[in-house]
Amino acid sequence: MSKHFLYILFLLCGFSLKAQLVSNGSNPKDLFEKLGYMAYVEKKSSLKKEDPEIFAKLGESYRLNGETETAAYWYRRAIDLQEKPEWLFAYSKLLQSNGDCENAVINFEKFRRIKGLGPESSAAFMMDCGAKRMNKEFANINIQALKGLNTGYMEFSPIPVDGGLIFTSNRGPSSPIGHEDHWTKSNFTDLYFAKETGKNQFSNPKMLAGSANSKFHNGTASLFNGGKEMYYTANVEKGVSKNQIHQLKIEKASLKEGRWVFDLDFPLNEKNSSTFHPTLSENGKLMVFVSDRKGGLGKADLYVSKKENNAWSTPVNLGLEINSAGNELFPFLDDKGRLFFASDGRAGMGGLDLFVCEKLGPSTWGEPQNLGSAINSNKDDFGFYIHPDGKSGYFSSNRDGGQGKDDIYFWEAAEAPIENCEEYISLKVIDANESKPLGGAKVDWTQKTGDGAILGEGYWISDVEGMVKVPFDESKSYVFNAKKNGYKPERLEMPGLELKKKMVEIPLSVTKTGKVNAVVMDRSTGDYKGGFGFELYNSCTGLSTTFATDDMGNFEIEGDCGCNYTLKSLNPEYSFLDKEWTFDCKKPLVQLLVEREESDATVYNTGKVIILKNLYYDFDKWNIRSDAATELDRVVDIMKKYPSMEVELGSHTDARGNDAYNLSLSQKRAESAVAYIVSRGIEKTRITAKGYGESQLVNECSNGIECEEYKHQKNRRTVIKVTKFDSNATIIQGGERK
Repeated sequence: MSKHFLYILFLLCGFSLKAQLVSNGSNPKDLFEKLGYMAYVEKKSSLKKEDPEIFAKLGESYRLNGETETAAYWYRRAIDLQEKPEWLFAYSKLLQSNGDCENAVINFEKFRRIKGLGPESSAAFMMDCGAKRMNKEFANINIQALKGLNTGYMEFSPIPVDGGLIFTSNRGPSSPIGHEDHWTKSNFTDLYFAKETGKNQFSNPKMLAGSANSKFHNGTASLFNGGKEMYYTANVEKGVSKNQIHQLKIEKASLKEGRWVFDLDFPLNEKNSSTFHPTLSENGKLMVFVSDRKGGLGKADLYVSKKENNAWSTPVNLGLEINSAGNELFPFLDDKGRLFFASDGRAGMGGLDLFVCEKLGPSTWGEPQNLGSAINSNKDDFGFYIHPDGKSGYFSSNRDGGQGKDDIYFWEAAEAPIENCEEYISLKVIDANESKPLGGAKVDWTQKTGDGAILGEGYWISDVEGMVKVPFDESKSYVFNAKKNGYKPERLEMPGLELKKKMVEIPLSVTKTGKVNAVVMDRSTGDYKGGFGFELYNSCTGLSTTFATDDMGNFEIEGDCGCNYTLKSLNPEYSFLDKEWTFDCKKPLVQLLVEREESDATVYNTGKVIILKNLYYDFDKWNIRSDAATELDRVVDIMKKYPSMEVELGSHTDARGNDAYNLSLSQKRAESAVAYIVSRGIEKTRITAKGYGESQLVNECSNGIECEEYKHQKNRRTVIKVTKFDSNATIIQGGERK
């Protein structure tokens, strides 16, 4: 797989640049902290000392320059020495981008556990990692690289104007003294214009004349007023932030006699943060931009501002429904008011993925929906543009097979639709109180066989009419989980035949919050459990929170009224009497009872076989599915509780295929499950992998026998056999022996 630079410049994570003012003779630590990433690589890549911090910085330096395979190598070396959550997250995303979904999931699961996130986050990552989900609007398109415009440098963020394109590139030095950007060890970016001479063919691009291009970075523009005015991104030249870094700002320029002349600085720029990547509505009265200012939800968030009485309003963060813990970048508003953007903080194909949000109100949008595998690659895809007719446009990508580091591509709807015999069924999400359609709701769907085997899963985002479509088969059953911020999620399970009879509505009720004071008591003795640690998983948000009671067993929680919470004791000697708890805001005082668990040492004696429920594999695959991860977590909990336990993990296949191949496949499945368990903190010496192939079928589906898929799936299973167990082993918890 070839290596490309990311479009980084001032575009990802760090956003701001002072690398241009740092010399190669600088201290390596200063080079990294002042964003001289490739200069840092030159200083540190030959380091022989085993230093995880330096390894992680090398990984980050390569990641920010698009060299994902080399970045993964250095992050792997750092994680081998120290498993920091931010390193695990970066590493899992790099593995995803490199196509190694199996190990990406394993490392994301480590990150989830350390950060205390709910299992729903892992399920979403597993479902999207490597998925080939199609967006119906962009599922049938042709893509072509532009001719005469792309080079071995970076070309990105195209905007059509005056029979050509304005775009951003670092193809040439922008200053007579030839400043070099130490982030990329290349030139700074400028705005260029190329005239279209034929379909997807362009004349030699020229740098925009005038004062819009300065000596440092300039780019990522948005035009309005018939292409006569422009907002764009630039480095702050005079003045730096506290860490001596030139931040980013938005500037405005006007076209005067063929020259783009600087007008003014955008009034919402901030001194100690970056403001960049502007996009304007068709009438120029609404702007969405990116900023890393204080109070954000992630590394870089999307904000919106309205122009009222010739002044821009206070920017509003677009919220958790759109912004993630990562970066939301390169927004674009089309003529319909839809918001397109790129994100590296959402599950997708890998790297930066392109998303779209349907317009819900004058300055509000629904939940993002991935544009799908027809346009997104496992690299970085960004800088999207769609023509008013909605049938063609442009985007930028550093995907394999391009001419340079970032290239500009043209896309258009194919003339002949893709032949697709798959049937779809429509559902409608509504507000339960007002019976109005709810746009921007996320509907997860699962298609099952009669005995519960999962055949397919995915999600769709409801449009402004509250409608979603899912692949349909009347012989199967379906489970739908609908969610939207501010509403209580709803679950609906129906057979396919019932879905076909009528339009199914999923009503969502507004969620209210409240505070509850609770006390944890021992059921048998009545004692208050002071200093008792436990975990609460909120089914509404998918998040877990860890609590500890005070000396009298009390704690206070602010939660979502009517939502179900799962209670999990962090003390292996106790369990909650009720594992599920519904948060009732009308009951401000709650008593939660725990009881001492009976010793189950005799249950896990040597030779005992533990049957794992739902630990199945897709046909001809060995990756860990989301339903399997939950079951493997149960094994991890047992093995952590009993440190003396050693087990054999045995994997089995169905009878289809060559016997020798099935034996090899089952071994891979066993090793994959073992790798998952080891990633959760179990010593590798305590668990062995054994593949049995098709030698131990559990039903009649042997060679030559025709069986339904769900029966074959029962043979694709994994079981745990206890090979060693000392019931007198000491249990270690919290650094103390008990």
